[in-house]
Amino acid sequence: MFAIERFVGIGCYVVALLCCCHFVKKTPSLKKVKKILNIYLLILIIMAYFYVPYTTMDLYRIQIEVKRWVSSYSLTDIFGQCLRSSTPGWLIYGYFLGLTRLEGLLPACTALIVYHNIFSVIISTAEYENTYGSKLSDLLFYIMSIGEIYILAIGNIRTAIGLSIVAVCFVNETYHKSNFFKDIPLYLIAASFHQAALIMCAARILIVLVDPIIENGKIPVWNLIALTVILAFFAAKPQVILRFLNSATGKAINYLSKNYYDYFWERVIGVLNIIVVLVAMLQIRKLKSKSKLKETFWFCALIVLLIVLFGNEFAIFRRLSVLLSIIAIPIIGSLLVEDDLCVLKFGGRCFSFQKILNCNSWIVLLLECVRGDLCGYKFFQL
Repeated sequence: MFAIERFVGIGCYVVALLCCCHFVKKTPSLKKVKKILNIYLLILIIMAYFYVPYTTMDLYRIQIEVKRWVSSYSLTDIFGQCLRSSTPGWLIYGYFLGLTRLEGLLPACTALIVYHNIFSVIISTAEYENTYGSKLSDLLFYIMSIGEIYILAIGNIRTAIGLSIVAVCFVNETYHKSNFFKDIPLYLIAASFHQAALIMCAARILIVLVDPIIENGKIPVWNLIALTVILAFFAAKPQVILRFLNSATGKAINYLSKNYYDYFWERVIGVLNIIVVLVAMLQIRKLKSKSKLKETFWFCALIVLLIVLFGNEFAIFRRLSVLLSIIAIPIIGSLLVEDDLCVLKFGGRCFSFQKILNCNSWIVLLLECVRGDLCGYKFFQL
């Protein structure tokens, strides 16, 4: 079904990816790499704008829902709905883009947000590790070979925005030492888009508050203030907190009790990427020079634990495996610069992490093109 349309759509995605990786590989300047990624981002946005979703895709349903909002609700009505909703950020975002009457803006703007965040994580990693050329190209190829992320961004909208914000905030806090408390507004925005993002924001806040206690046995002043504010808000507005918590837990219970949808090949792709991340995590623990990635390691470990506990439900597995792949970018980028690191010995040969990562990326890209979510991408219909 739609063989020609899909062939052209997938072909454009792959050609754009390979061209971008080629230019990044040949570019010794990180400043020029940023320009290349900006051009690549523009291509992804254009492709998202013209995306034609099949009737079973989330975007098809979302576009109908947004049209209904625009035709039925005034701006005052929408803000009223926000006060009663567990995802107010999504309501405002969808409604204002819907007012333009341009259906393509919804996936295009989401592609802009999500991949701007992902590329920011890649650039942060490259700057910190002082890496460019082939290794930076391999890092880009790793994350972009997961076409599932692109389809999640332009098709699912809410989850992708929320999780990408969580990822970029986390990396800014660990690499650039950005103050966590300054990022709280961004975490609130992420949580306002989807319950999955809300749960990961809560997990992140818990790690920030608890980690210093575990490390030093003390509660820093800022953490104590933050905890006091959270408890005070909970005491003053328990109905607000409970609405969000009930929405998140209710959604999770609903997913776990009723397996609505599953797809074997995306399971395979997700497992392959999880294995690569686990290999990277095991290797990074052996390198004392990489102790700066301790916080990233534990956040990845938490996500893996959640996948083990709740990954039998496909939607949860899919979202968490995508978040894991993005959060793990700093660990993978940090290992790529270790030229003398032997990860696997087989038949008398030693395989570096770079070789293993490249092999996995090519297999994932092939599976995405022929059986994965990416194989459903098309931007016209005959």
